[in-house]
Amino acid sequence: MDRKAILVLVSSFALLLLVYQLANRIYPPKPLPPRSIAAITNQPGSLTNQPSLSAGTNLEAVVPSLPKPIAPDKPEDLRVFTNDLARYTFSSHGGGIKLVELLKYKQRVGCRDKTGTNSLASLNADTPLPVLSLAANEALQGDGLFKLSRTDTGVRAEKTLENGLVLVKEFQPTSNYLVNVTTTIIDVQVLCRRIIADGIRVL
Repeated sequence: MDRKAILVLVSSFALLLLVYQLANRIYPPKPLPPRSIAAITNQPGSLTNQPSLSAGTNLEAVVPSLPKPIAPDKPEDLRVFTNDLARYTFSSHGGGIKLVELLKYKQRVGCRDKTGTNSLASLNADTPLPVLSLAANEALQGDGLFKLSRTDTGVRAEKTLENGLVLVKEFQPTSNYLVNVTTTIIDVQVLCRRIIADGIRVL
């Protein structure tokens, strides 16, 4: 490539940059007008049917409330399952994991703590709800009291709901601090009908 071609390429590139800057000075971009929240919520095809908000509306009224802590009338039943890595405490209030204590980690790191009160590092210690309590859905929670039982590999939480369904949660702690959870909803009436129908067919 000779000098003339290089000069043409460089000058073309410089001219493009100059034209772009010159166009922005002659025709500056216009800022978009601010849109109010009411204009956004009143658009056709909106996914929500919430009433429109004015500019002075308090947005805290629109934010959904957090699930309330579970407080059944009966006392809490706790079941503890321990493996090589952690100690899991399950609660009958909500049928979930109330506390996880890591057996190989201390709460504070350092060699100056000589009081002997350095407890284990824990998860979910300061929360009002157990993990996987399903407190946001009252139809799947009921009064929040589950029946706990130990299994060979973990803990089983079971509850019969008012509509006749049976909610079963099976917790199985595994390796690497993981917990396998299986949630099953059983319709007892449909199950009984199938058992009776299968029995009649066999007869």
